[in-house]
Amino acid sequence: MGYHRYVFDDEARTFVGRFEEMYRGEQEQGFDSWHQEDARNLTRRLCLTLLDETNFAGILDVGCGKGAFTHRLKKRNNRVVGIDISPTALETAKGRFDDVEFVQADLVRDLDALNRLGNFDLVVCLETLSYLENWRDVIERFSQIAGHCLIALYLPENPIGFVKTAGDLAAEFARHFVTVEDIRLLTRNQIVLYGTARR
Repeated sequence: MGYHRYVFDDEARTFVGRFEEMYRGEQEQGFDSWHQEDARNLTRRLCLTLLDETNFAGILDVGCGKGAFTHRLKKRNNRVVGIDISPTALETAKGRFDDVEFVQADLVRDLDALNRLGNFDLVVCLETLSYLENWRDVIERFSQIAGHCLIALYLPENPIGFVKTAGDLAAEFARHFVTVEDIRLLTRNQIVLYGTARR
């Protein structure tokens, strides 16, 4: 996996988080971080199935990367905004999907960036929380700006990222959202959570 070294140092077991460098590396070396372009990915297909029956007027995709999943949330009559820390990823996304808004934001340094985007019917956050030291605060803020939330996360047996267990994530999610779906894909070490904000 060409991208992994930009994200974690396996020997030191620490988070590296050189995402901008990673996306530049994609362009130079031809790899696809997290296989974002793979529409066959089971977790992403499951997420789209959970959302398919509802027409959300406003959707925020946190950690949108190059927009491959984000653009699948766009319908003729809704507003979709994707945010990411990497300007290079966002430039790629903007060049591909002109019907989606893309905004640069660093939620560790500037959590209020979420509030400046306004309110949404749904916030989506796929494979991002492990990279946010303040992930608990981020989930709480999601509940303040959106009526619904969908989170998906890969959690290996001995994670280096900031979220350590599916149980921790599910418990924090339940503090701020009424859990509608809690789906564990055990052989894939994936958790998918969907719920409505407690207000």
